Amino acid sequence: MEHGISDLCAEQVGFGDVVHKVRDSLAEVPWGHLATLDRRSPRAVTLVEALGDIYEVVIVLTGRVGLNSNLPLFAGTRGRLVLARSADTPASLIEAVSADASALGFEVTQSVAVPEAQSEVA
Repeated sequence: MEHGISDLCAEQVGFGDVVHKVRDSLAEVPWGHLATLDRRSPRAVTLVEALGDIYEVVIVLTGRVGLNSNLPLFAGTRGRLVLARSADTPASLIEAVSADASALGFEVTQSVAVPEAQSEVA
């Protein structure tokens, strides 16, 4: 397992240790060795801002919205927030999540319905 953002936030590694080049103009930052992110660390935001200076697009997956979401770590980061949801998510929940995101400083929020995984049965 490669070093990643959880290791960076715990100050176990440096920024250069977590950005892994996939190919020209494409890099990836894996999760890392630790199960959770240090929510007090400013290093996650610093990493995203630095990557934004280098790359045209930076995608951050923060997990499911709720108390355990890592979204608050990125509060104030310039960018577009895209909520991936199931097609049957109630509109009231989408509105509540969008309001929470606005309170964290995200200017633009989009909600995109993603198709459910299809299982193949033999």
